[in-house]
Parts: sequence; C-alpha cells; structure tokens
Amino acid sequence: MQQAHRHSMGSRGHATPDRRAFQKVLAWLDAPLPPSDHATLETCRKGLSERVRADLAQVRGLLDGGDLVAAGMALGDADQRWGGLAAPESVELARRIATGLAETR
Repeated sequence: MQQAHRHSMGSRGHATPDRRAFQKVLAWLDAPLPPSDHATLETCRKGLSERVRADLAQVRGLLDGGDLVAAGMALGDADQRWGGLAAPESVELARRIATGLAETR
C-alpha cells in the first residue's frame, strides 16, 4: 500500500485530537500526493499473488488428499487472510469441500 500515513496521538486513545494534531493531519490530507512508485507496487502485488497461490495450493493438497476438514480449516484461514484476493478459486474450493462433506453424510 502506498501513500498511506499513520499519525500517532500518543496515549490519547480514541479521544478527540487536540488542535495541533488535527491541523497536522489536515495539512497532510491537503498536500498533493507524491507520484506512485509503480515498480514497488508491482513487486508488492506479485508477492501477494504468490502468497495467495501458496495458501490455495495447500488447500488443494489437503482436499486432493481427502482431508476435507483440514482443507476447510485451511481455506477459512486463507479467506480470513486474503478475502476477495483469493477469489474465484477460493469459492470453487469451498464448493468442492462442501460437496465432499455432503457426500460423507
């Protein structure tokens, strides 16, 4: 993720920011965005894609090995971690797991 900024207010928790902190954040929001670093962004996307594929490969391996419960748990973990980034393959794997579990009843 690029062009994100975190501003800490110390130990104020969820309290309303004081004037100085509020002005600092507003100045940051009003400032022009720096140009995107496309090479870094592409490297990041490639890394994410590889990690998603690795998690889904683990699910496929468990499913192909017949361990539907472990496959379902691994898919749940992957869904928590990646959400829509794993679709549509994650949806198809979920269907395969559900079908397999229904057939064992």
